Amino acid sequence: MNSYYELEKAKIIFKKIFNEDAENHAFPSTRYLKIVNQYGLITGVIQKAIELTDLHLKLQSDNARCGVYIDDDTFIELIRSNYNS
Repeated sequence: MNSYYELEKAKIIFKKIFNEDAENHAFPSTRYLKIVNQYGLITGVIQKAIELTDLHLKLQSDNARCGVYIDDDTFIELIRSNYNS
């Protein structure tokens, strides 16, 4: 039941950030939607937030294959600090 509430909360946050329903997009998981929301706070643009989320997950996957785990918050902060530079 907790995962249902997490998904609904992520949808509400998405609507507040982008003024659009999350159901208009095919997000594969609640985690993905939550990361899109984080990048949405940085960019304000849905498509850019999705692109950054895809990059985020790819880099995280590549690092995991090398035996290195970097959590979501650290990746988001790294990308945020370099986004406008």
